[in-house]
Amino acid sequence: MGFHPGPLGPDGGIDGVLFREDGRLIHFQSKLSQSKLDVDRAKQLYADIMYHRAAISIMLAGIGYKETFSKRLFGHPHLEQVKIHLLTLVDVLAKTDAYHLAMQDLPQIGRLEEIDWKQFR
Repeated sequence: MGFHPGPLGPDGGIDGVLFREDGRLIHFQSKLSQSKLDVDRAKQLYADIMYHRAAISIMLAGIGYKETFSKRLFGHPHLEQVKIHLLTLVDVLAKTDAYHLAMQDLPQIGRLEEIDWKQFR
């Protein structure tokens, strides 16, 4: 999708970064766990956004987010200037409104269909 991948192994909270033409950094993180993401993941995402000075952050969760995730994440200060997209696999596969909003900031998300997923077995 045009992201520069994070390092292999523990990635410091970043699966990929992309610099837009205007120089703004887009931060991408994927947590495809079998449970909804919780407060601890919200704290980690906030810390990663601040550390990497992201202008846009896209989080992809396997099945979703606990209510406490959003409450905690958006309760942190200094996020007014950061655009955050919280997506799930359902959003991507069903092309929901949340998916289309994220595509406005990162049109490359539409290229997910081009990935040969068999290579990741």
